[in-house]
Amino acid sequence: MRLFNNHGFSLIELSIVLIVVALLASGLMLNFAAQQDNAANLEARQRLDEAREALLGFAITRNRLPCPASPGKSGIESPEGGGDCSNPWDGYLPAVTLGIQPVNAQGYAIDPWGNPIRYAISTFKSPECGTGHCLATGYGLRNAWNSNVTPAPDLRVCNTANNSTGSSGSAECASDTALTKDAAAIIFSLGKNGGQTPTDKDEIANQNGDRLFVASTFSSSPRQFDDQLLWLSSNVLYSRLFAAGRLP
Repeated sequence: MRLFNNHGFSLIELSIVLIVVALLASGLMLNFAAQQDNAANLEARQRLDEAREALLGFAITRNRLPCPASPGKSGIESPEGGGDCSNPWDGYLPAVTLGIQPVNAQGYAIDPWGNPIRYAISTFKSPECGTGHCLATGYGLRNAWNSNVTPAPDLRVCNTANNSTGSSGSAECASDTALTKDAAAIIFSLGKNGGQTPTDKDEIANQNGDRLFVASTFSSSPRQFDDQLLWLSSNVLYSRLFAAGRLP
């Protein structure tokens, strides 16, 4: 009496098994990729937080913020020693000047995807600060403060670029979209797609060289925005300088 059926799997049964295995493997790969993206995004945020602390430390010890590093050169602020910044709105975080890691071969601080971290500084000027930008000039803020001139950092951060107006130093957020209108400095990562030419209007706004930036929660479809942005509030900057005895 035969107790077992010695016939193997049919082609249909094998096909079903292979499809199930492929689906399971695909699901695991997608889950692993999502975990990698989440870890990279958290790491990017940490690097931006550390960059902001480095900027505050620099301000306390040097009585000014560093200028951004110019594109295509090195991770040293431009000009070296501060003053009238060469690329105030379209430069990079000067990692060599700040003494931070990790960096690329040019000395620019990089995000987890290997893209240089961007950095912008307010171009506020006043005769009391000298000829350079107040925030990047040694003792510029203190001189303005003691001359009864109210420092006026003017970088804009909006939650969307929709209906923004103006350009360069007159760029403005649309009504009810401004997150801040008096940022002293902005640090941001271009995200995973930072090596590509931006097509999303919010990402374009972060790279068009004016004073307006976007920390977006929504955007045009198909959605491509993945920039991460932090700003240094002028009030936080003043508070730290007061606490360190640099102001008034």
